[in-house]
Amino acid sequence: MIRCLIFLFSRMYSEVKTIKTLMIDLYMRYNVNGIKLDSNGFNKLSKGITLHPITSSSAKNKKIKLYSGKMPTLSGNYQSVVIREDIITEIHPEKFETLGNTFSKYYEVCTHRQIYEFAENKVE
Repeated sequence: MIRCLIFLFSRMYSEVKTIKTLMIDLYMRYNVNGIKLDSNGFNKLSKGITLHPITSSSAKNKKIKLYSGKMPTLSGNYQSVVIREDIITEIHPEKFETLGNTFSKYYEVCTHRQIYEFAENKVE
């Protein structure tokens, strides 16, 4: 089972009243000790190291996209890294109902040991 720690939701645009609200409160985040990357951070990482895409499905048949790679440490060794890609879901901010997916993505640096074991088995 793949456990996700970060979920990012977008408020529906018709609910955003002012530009200030749009800039400050457009996204609602659910994050339990997760490490979130934005698209720019992911693009920079993917240019610095080779990331292998892994596609899988959850128990509820939701498509899960992971990227696995190795990055150098200061000591000269290499450390595995697994990144999860997901689509930002648009929700109604008061009813918390899912309205659909946006075209925007976000990325999570995975930290759970089982995800690394899963990724190692898929890449080899």
